[in-house]
Amino acid sequence: MKDPVITMNGHTYERAAIEKWFEDHTTDPKTGERVDKKVIPNWALKGAIDEFNSLQQQRQEMEYSISDEINECLLESECYILKSIPDHVAVAMDLMGIQDEASLT
Repeated sequence: MKDPVITMNGHTYERAAIEKWFEDHTTDPKTGERVDKKVIPNWALKGAIDEFNSLQQQRQEMEYSISDEINECLLESECYILKSIPDHVAVAMDLMGIQDEASLT
């Protein structure tokens, strides 16, 4: 919901949806009772929706950031491990074809 409004009988709807309803009806879609077509903004709900969306965006950004940090850490760890292998072990691994397999994982 982006633009919540309250009808004169106290029900909340999306502005575009209720305005479209009122083009062909003079009743409340929920109760069926006759209602004035005037609507007022539901600022409290709008604020809650905006806050929720903001928190969701922040959470998503944090998840991406953490994911990037984990991936970077894993890459650094792999590089450190490969660099710390003694030369004679690396040569033996190369001769056995292990290094090629290790670089694929």
